[in-house]
Amino acid sequence: MARKRIRIIGETIKRNTPIATLISLFEDKRSGKVMESREEIKWRFRALDWEYQQRILTDFLQSGKLDRIWACAALLDLWDPMFEPKIKELWEQYHDDVCKWVVIRHLPIEYITQHMDEFTAKRDYYYICLRLAQDKDYEIETDRLSIADYLGVLFHTGRGFDGIHAETILFQIVHENCLHPLSRYAFDKSFDFHHPTDIFSPMDLRDVRRVFYYFRDEHLGLWDLDFFTWNKQVEEAIQASEEYQQLKSYADHFNLLDDWIREIMRKYAYIALPDVYKYPTDPSPEDMVMPLNERLAYKRHEGFYDDLMEEGEEDWLPFNEITSVQDVPF
Repeated sequence: MARKRIRIIGETIKRNTPIATLISLFEDKRSGKVMESREEIKWRFRALDWEYQQRILTDFLQSGKLDRIWACAALLDLWDPMFEPKIKELWEQYHDDVCKWVVIRHLPIEYITQHMDEFTAKRDYYYICLRLAQDKDYEIETDRLSIADYLGVLFHTGRGFDGIHAETILFQIVHENCLHPLSRYAFDKSFDFHHPTDIFSPMDLRDVRRVFYYFRDEHLGLWDLDFFTWNKQVEEAIQASEEYQQLKSYADHFNLLDDWIREIMRKYAYIALPDVYKYPTDPSPEDMVMPLNERLAYKRHEGFYDDLMEEGEEDWLPFNEITSVQDVPF
């Protein structure tokens, strides 16, 4: 039986409009109220009965890209096996990222393993492994995981940390983070616009905080680790550095400081690492600052720093081109 088409002419949808009416208006692309009904449906969605949620999710999955993405995001928490065929169809047709997370979290593991070559983003394997490693016979592909993600798999699948030395792991994680420029998401701490010259330390790295949580829950001894003393030394080295002293003189320019503070931490944490945690293939401290210098030089060329420059400062850069390890105050 064909649905009766509902049309409200010249009226704005009110919040007391019956939800069934709103859904019908959204389904009828000639109603003239698709956009208004869509927003109202999304506003009410979490408070609706499952009967209506199911109908809405079905309609949105059959709609345009933004509607599909919204429905997939909702299905992460409101999954029902009835949506499995549609999610498979959408994943194989569009490969939207949010749809991928529904596949990884909810679809049968057999389907995921058949499509493993399609999950290529950096942390896809971590989330897949959280499911695969529930089988204690599954052999974890450690080369596809960061150190913190590997420990996360062990922790969440109950495999335990036998033979793992906490302090070694912490230094290895710092080393791993120092090899590449760090985004703001690498830290479990936000840039503070009220205190823009507050430093970041290795203890603020998100992966370090994660691993401390895992170790603490496993009741491993942590409080007598040399890592804490080492972290304090890194903080002191940062605060005594020429780069940090320069940075403080530009405390009003928030758009610059966020990058600087992260890069200063990366540089001095790497220099301070015990030699046993470094490798011949690592970049030298001199090379580590080059990407930042190049980025800053580009920004300067594009006029980002015009308000900072005074006469005679055209060649100014916030980092030394070369830093001697012997000059680090340890």
